[in-house]
Amino acid sequence: MTGKIYVILLMFLVSYAFAQTGAAKNEKDKKEDRPTLIVFNISPEKGVEPGSANLLTEFILTEIANIDRYNVIGQNDLDKMLFWETNKQLKNCTDSSCMAQIAGAMGAEYYVIGSIGTMGDNYLVNLKLINVMKAVVEKRVTELIKKDENELIKGTKGIVLKLFDINTKPAVLKDEVSKAEKTPKTAAPEPAVKKETEVRTGQGINWVGYSLLGTGVVGLAVGGYFTKSAIDADDKYKKSTADTAEKYNQEREDNNRNAVISYIAGGALITGGILYLLLGGKEVSRENNKVSAGFDGNCLYISATF
Repeated sequence: MTGKIYVILLMFLVSYAFAQTGAAKNEKDKKEDRPTLIVFNISPEKGVEPGSANLLTEFILTEIANIDRYNVIGQNDLDKMLFWETNKQLKNCTDSSCMAQIAGAMGAEYYVIGSIGTMGDNYLVNLKLINVMKAVVEKRVTELIKKDENELIKGTKGIVLKLFDINTKPAVLKDEVSKAEKTPKTAAPEPAVKKETEVRTGQGINWVGYSLLGTGVVGLAVGGYFTKSAIDADDKYKKSTADTAEKYNQEREDNNRNAVISYIAGGALITGGILYLLLGGKEVSRENNKVSAGFDGNCLYISATF
């Protein structure tokens, strides 16, 4: 029984390692596939100190990164790069044409530029999203914000959302709420129960299928190890004396049993992996689907219902 536990535990650990490695690689590939966007320092205009503009730049950089669409680089990040340090011509450049050259040299698809100044009792904040390949301004947002730091933070968040066309939930007016409360509610018809369907597109590497295959191969290898141990025990049994014969016979039987369990489990996992890969590009219903595995006495069972 101890041998069975060791076999199952080993297979579980190997399968988990395969799955974790695949998930980490998929996440890394996802990030690498994102377009790169550079946020240049916000230009301080009338009534705004350079330090305040720098703080606003960092805030905008963080807000864009939180959108989770781009690999975001700030101008402070550029200053730390060897390429930037050795290219004095680009480093001293401040106009829009040079910024496009910098973005192109860094392999960035987009960059953001902007300015902040004061007009009366308000801040005037302007942001532009530039498409490097098309050399066009994809979006431009300019807003007046009350001359208050808390309002500036709140307003800048809204500007970033508008710049990337992210809809925010509109505020509900008080009179509309009152009207809705007075309107009698009618029972809405119950929605029809829909059958949940999972569609596997087949794009990328199917890590689940390959994890099952890899774990199954490990199971076969473990079965081979137990088979070799059973053969060794059989040789010792044939050469043993009456005092040690029972010990080697028991060892032979245990190894044979563990080898059979490993072969069955490994074969089942390989079969499951092949089926998973074959069904990877088809529509598979998840309603009432169930897969289970376990031991019933000395028997290993795997049950699947589709």
